[in-house]
Amino acid sequence: MLTRDQRAPERFVSFAVWESMEAVSGWKQHPEFKPRMGRVQEHIDKFAPTELDVVRRIGGGA
Repeated sequence: MLTRDQRAPERFVSFAVWESMEAVSGWKQHPEFKPRMGRVQEHIDKFAPTELDVVRRIGGGA
């Protein structure tokens, strides 16, 4: 999912749900990771990667 900050429209946040931290680590070690991230970074001024923990899920729809 790609989101845009309404108060700072030049700021985007992209996130996705992964099966596990091992899956995230596996993707970051995959040979295709660096070239793909390089293509993303061609279009942005600043990139700040992070991993987040889910602390609570709230039921309901979108």
